[in-house]
Amino acid sequence: MNDPLIKALAADHLTAEDRRALRALLDAEPELRTALQRWASLQGLIHQQLEADLPDRRLLVLYALSSSAQASVVSAEERDEVAAVRAEIEEAVQQHPGLRAVVGDIQRAADTFDAEWQAAATRAPSESRGTSAPLPRAADRRATPAPRQRQSSWKYVGWATAAILVAASLFLLWPREPVLTIAEGVPGESTTITLPDGSTALLVDAARITYRPEPAFDRTVDAQGAVFFTVAPGEEPFRVATAAAEVRVLGTAFGVEATQEATEVVLATGRVTLAAAGQEVTLTPGERSRATVGAPPSAPERVDLSERLAWTGLLFFRETPMARVAERLEARFGRMLRVDPALAEERVSGTFAEDATLEEIVEALAATLGARVESDDQALEIRP
Repeated sequence: MNDPLIKALAADHLTAEDRRALRALLDAEPELRTALQRWASLQGLIHQQLEADLPDRRLLVLYALSSSAQASVVSAEERDEVAAVRAEIEEAVQQHPGLRAVVGDIQRAADTFDAEWQAAATRAPSESRGTSAPLPRAADRRATPAPRQRQSSWKYVGWATAAILVAASLFLLWPREPVLTIAEGVPGESTTITLPDGSTALLVDAARITYRPEPAFDRTVDAQGAVFFTVAPGEEPFRVATAAAEVRVLGTAFGVEATQEATEVVLATGRVTLAAAGQEVTLTPGERSRATVGAPPSAPERVDLSERLAWTGLLFFRETPMARVAERLEARFGRMLRVDPALAEERVSGTFAEDATLEEIVEALAATLGARVESDDQALEIRP
């Protein structure tokens, strides 16, 4: 597999070492990364559509056989099953050209097997009379199978040939498990997705993430749009791949804004590295970096988390003086918050959900200071 695109498309079958080499290749070849992301998205969408249109693959096999010269091998009960869903199957076959090819493969495999069965009759000697005798036709094999002593190697070859043809068709078109899971946000809303390792991804607006489902999840997520990740600790690094860069982390919370041209990362907690064009930078809480396609990431710079991550709907404080916290909360909730002068310069940290109330936030912050909260109709006050 010397061709990079072939390596990318065969990623499911690569060793861990080869996959690491592939990720390095994708870092150096952003156009290849984009092509692979588009292919993976298309693969996942095709699978999801097939599952929705025809969830029972067994019925597709029965449909193919009942519509062929080998229809007699299908029992009456199975014919009734097919008849009940024939309209749905035929509609799916019309919508998906690949399914028509699968139906044809199944029918050809059945015809080939029956021809081999009959041809073998001229070669298989009869043990009872010492002469050749025709084996039962397809219609008779269900009720009166050939005697065990006549089941020579050619029979197993025939069955194997038929099974391989059918299995190969279904596997190539329709994997047993989804190759990828694609989660998309809703325009104008925020959607939280829980990943197989317990990490979460907050998708804002129409953001999208793509990842392998259990048990194949490898803590690698492709992201497009604005996504805030809260990563569960794990032995393997967590990776977020975009069109322009890759983020690596062991356990942290950070925001990613990714387009086809650029990726920006803002770190809320923990440590992450942002890698692009063969170079990387390490971020500490409260820092951001940006990478464009084909260029290394920018040097980390300090930012105001609440402002830079406002698109998440979350509220961030990182070593922020309590007096400054009170100003932000007053602006957000439209209610006065007084802080005792003895606590005004005390620094606090916390991340709060969009739907958290002022009282919940103030109580949590006061607890970190060992302080108490008093309230009346007009204001809240934090006292030592």
